Amino acid sequence: MIQKIALVVFQATFKITELIFPALAGKWAVKIFFTPRKFTRPKWETNLLDGARTTKVPFKNDYRMGSDEDYYIRYDWCDAGPVVLLVHGWGGRGSQMGNFVKPLLEASYRVISFDAIAHGDSSGKRTNMPEFAQIIKDIDQNVGGFRAIIGHSLGGTAAGFALSEGVRTDKLITICSPTTIEFIFDAFAKQINASQKTIFRLAQFLKHFTGKKPSDYSFTNFAKEINTSGLIIHDKKDKEIHYSQALSLQKNWKDSQLFLTEGLGHRRILRDERVILRIKNFVRDSQKKNIVESIAAY
Repeated sequence: MIQKIALVVFQATFKITELIFPALAGKWAVKIFFTPRKFTRPKWETNLLDGARTTKVPFKNDYRMGSDEDYYIRYDWCDAGPVVLLVHGWGGRGSQMGNFVKPLLEASYRVISFDAIAHGDSSGKRTNMPEFAQIIKDIDQNVGGFRAIIGHSLGGTAAGFALSEGVRTDKLITICSPTTIEFIFDAFAKQINASQKTIFRLAQFLKHFTGKKPSDYSFTNFAKEINTSGLIIHDKKDKEIHYSQALSLQKNWKDSQLFLTEGLGHRRILRDERVILRIKNFVRDSQKKNIVESIAAY
């Protein structure tokens, strides 16, 4: 209840600021858009990291929004076998993908994850999707390519963008990922109660900062150039990212499979045993398919 009241107060304050000081509201929106909220790790995630090799990796990239002392935290489980990279979403952390670790290790894969800039134990207060992709590229150059990348939410979008930038992987699995920049902007506008004028200012900042058009960050666009086999997983009851985003992506990604669930939402899907098994089998499977599957939740 308190959180809902705080949200209503914030949205009202933002709208008033937007009406009286539109330029200030635009700057405020940019700051909010690129600032993820951090959450405390639950105990099971901390215990999971006790079994990983943790490395503080110095990081300089093309999309820096912080200091010259940026670094990200990388987690390695096992040093042998084909590499599977786990990529968390916006506001997440590497250990949030922890339910995939044991099944993949049992299948003889080397598992790596990380905390993106401004997430988990990594440095910084602000970040962006291209910076996620730069970390993926950094790890790719270190390990020599991946057997698979598994990305949740924005992590899946960043992984797709990284592939369009030259990252190497045999398989890409996206879980509840946003796939169009229009959806991302619209969802953000609703969250903070912003007008399209403010979103236009945000889009202009993104274009100036990255040197790319906002549409260049739509997964549905760069998916057309991706030759990697894909598995698109989404829940029909996801309240954060509508599953129509997955349908749009599947239409534009020629070598992809669509796997729909129902009743698992945006995060519980990460610990569903059937989803984990489906992903594990996809990573191991060498055959190409183009199918649509659907399961109901328990």
